[in-house]
Amino acid sequence: MHKSYGALEVLRGVDSSVDTGEVAGYLGSNGASKLTTLNIHCSMMRDFAGYKL
Repeated sequence: MHKSYGALEVLRGVDSSVDTGEVAGYLGSNGASKLTTLNIHCSMMRDFAGYKL
């Protein structure tokens, strides 16, 4: 998964998978693009490069 805002690259090469029945946590420092990644996974953002399964 990749995401940029103009020249600012905020996500690069993020991979993730959670199997049925698993519980996953998502930790990171402030400004680490956790919400951006989750929004892409939830299909709340339309303009991103890459793919989601």
